[in-house]
Amino acid sequence: MNAVLIGSVSSSAAALRGLLRGGLPMAAVCGLDAQHAAGVSDFVDLAPLARDAGVPYVPFRKVTEPQVEAVLRDIRPDWLFVIGLSQLVPASLRDLARLGAIGFHPTPLPEGRGRAPVAWTILLNRPAAANLFFLVDEPDAGDIIAQRPVPVYPDDYAADLIARTNEVLEAMTAELAPAF
Repeated sequence: MNAVLIGSVSSSAAALRGLLRGGLPMAAVCGLDAQHAAGVSDFVDLAPLARDAGVPYVPFRKVTEPQVEAVLRDIRPDWLFVIGLSQLVPASLRDLARLGAIGFHPTPLPEGRGRAPVAWTILLNRPAAANLFFLVDEPDAGDIIAQRPVPVYPDDYAADLIARTNEVLEAMTAELAPAF
């Protein structure tokens, strides 16, 4: 078994740490190039984490760039994790993962699908969760693999809820990694 992670934010790093801790062999990490991070809220450069783990790192601006597809075609991962990426990954890339492509969302799906879920969770006083689900053509709509609740407190700021959700995500991916 092996996997590739694609991402660009703190949840990407949390999931990668969890997958590594859980023992899932990571064949590559594809991350948003730091030169293009100015417009990405909560950006995390995944290159140092990948390097420290001895995992090849592939930077990109758009996930549809040829080097991302070339890496996926070369590796033929069993699993593709797309965590913390605001770009849609086309089926042509998702289908390169033999067993499936997995996404993450911080609300109890199907509730809260779409953009800015952390802000809407806080503003509307809604529940939060860490979800792993299979990616399909429609955003945040695939079958749920695992869902764990995340507490939301009245005085939470977005950074508070993101940090708490990332803790749950990291623990969840570490626990589930052996099953992947």
